[in-house]
Amino acid sequence: MSFAIPQTLSGSVISRCHLTLCHLTCTCVSRTARTLPGAPAPYNSNRFSCSRSLATRRTAFSSLSRSNIVQASLASETEGRTSMGTGRVLQRLVTLKPEKKGIYLMTRKIYEEIPELKNVQAGTANLFLKSTDAALTINENADPTVRTDMEGALERIASSAKSPEDAARAKTSLVGVSLDVPIHDGKFGFGTWQGLYLCDFTGQAGEAGRELVVTITKTSNVRDTKNITVKAPSRGCHLVTDRFEGGVPGLAECKVGLLNFCIRHTSASLSINENADPTVRTDMEAALNRIVPESWNADFFEHTFEGPDDMPAHVKSTIIGASYSVPIKNGRLQFGTWQGLYLNEHRDVGGFGGGHSREVTMTLQNAEAVQKSVTLTAPSRGCHDVTAEILKAVSSEMSKIKIGVVNCFIQHTSASLTVNDMKSGACLEAMLNNVVPERWNDEFFQHTYEGPDDMPGHVKSTLMGVSLSLPITDGQLALAANQAIFLCEHRNGRSNRTVVITVQGI
Repeated sequence: MSFAIPQTLSGSVISRCHLTLCHLTCTCVSRTARTLPGAPAPYNSNRFSCSRSLATRRTAFSSLSRSNIVQASLASETEGRTSMGTGRVLQRLVTLKPEKKGIYLMTRKIYEEIPELKNVQAGTANLFLKSTDAALTINENADPTVRTDMEGALERIASSAKSPEDAARAKTSLVGVSLDVPIHDGKFGFGTWQGLYLCDFTGQAGEAGRELVVTITKTSNVRDTKNITVKAPSRGCHLVTDRFEGGVPGLAECKVGLLNFCIRHTSASLSINENADPTVRTDMEAALNRIVPESWNADFFEHTFEGPDDMPAHVKSTIIGASYSVPIKNGRLQFGTWQGLYLNEHRDVGGFGGGHSREVTMTLQNAEAVQKSVTLTAPSRGCHDVTAEILKAVSSEMSKIKIGVVNCFIQHTSASLTVNDMKSGACLEAMLNNVVPERWNDEFFQHTYEGPDDMPGHVKSTLMGVSLSLPITDGQLALAANQAIFLCEHRNGRSNRTVVITVQGI
């Protein structure tokens, strides 16, 4: 295992509030109720109930007790100064109690439960779900049939699972439990029709509910954000790294940090993969069309009035993702040699008939940080628990932090990172092999000269993701008791993989 020389990490104590949500009932708003472009997005939600604890107490949020925390606790908040100027970090634990299995729109409730958010002019929020049978995503905030269709699509994608528990775990990793979201002018930097989803895959949260750790980091300068409009030439996967090379104004001065990219649309996505052979991108588009076929419009989709490409595009956006955080060192993005940023356009004519112009928000997380490069060895193809290795690499640095975030970024295009149940490695590998079979090499893949496991490995990496942000609370990773970090190796044989670990906090 090899390490880069760390920098010093410093900061100050910030607030931590653990809350439970109140009962919420909202009426769904149909797509026909849309207003003019630029108007506030309509809000709608499934019905879910929560209870608010009246008692508050200080809590030692340790790995031994974190699964038992359901009451509220409040710590004092103070201002701190980092090397990049005055900064503030806020962390809260919000407990959601969905009534049953389903997908719930929760944007407004997060605003209500974290009122301090409205005071953040610019920054990022890491939302981390302490669950192995539920997930977070960004998608359509209007028509409720998008959520029921999404539920049906994920059921089909994970249909090869041997048990309901394995199916829930598979869907959890396909969608993800960690999400980095930009903050602009006191709200999440979403597009007009975007909203935050809680996907409950079992309805078995019980009295403990679903625990969501929200860590908000304010940028040191509002100029450290930038919106760029990228026009995709067509439906498909497009390499757009060069469109963002200028980054944001503060990027060149950032010694160590993170740059978040978030696409403000629900039928396009961002991913990181092969930057050389263009057949990887054509094969990727073909694979996505097999994974989420348009034939599902006739089979079970209800959200079909915007065209046969629309609902499949929403599903693709969720399983690939709208947001990516990339490490920075000495003003440069720390991509691996063969990595590049993709804009994945999933519509034939763009969102809501508006063409292929897509807006991407960049937000620089430039608080003082530590960054290390760790070489992890995957003994074979499959999903391997590397929690201990990650902790060993940065436990000293994390021990100095009250609250913050650890970002793990794997610099390869045929491997990925995920968080799931510590016993889920075998079921995740089985799911991936079923969703992306090697027989596609004979059927339609063009990028085949590196072996039968190579192009499937690129697709699997895109589905699972190469960047993973995890919250720190009281010097420890705020994982649930049964959660583990997995390195998913998608190539045959033993492989060494480089992971860049960035630690930020106070």
